[in-house]
Amino acid sequence: MFGSAGWFVVSQDALGSRQECEHACWAALEEQQRVVVDRTNIDEVQRSHWVGIARKTRVPQNGIVCLSFNVHPDVCKQRVMSRK
Repeated sequence: MFGSAGWFVVSQDALGSRQECEHACWAALEEQQRVVVDRTNIDEVQRSHWVGIARKTRVPQNGIVCLSFNVHPDVCKQRVMSRK
């Protein structure tokens, strides 16, 4: 969805590790690309890490947005089980 709209998508499912996600996020932001971090960041502390990367690469404050979805655990389990 976002990738086809010109966003650089950082996904641990695709990249394999948090470290690879951090590297990809940092590199894309340094190139002034728009980035979506598609990752389970359960709490504010985990999300703040990604906000910190954005700030260090001089993304304007009004250019940083965090979305948190409140999904019932049963739905999450179904989605995980349906993955390839």
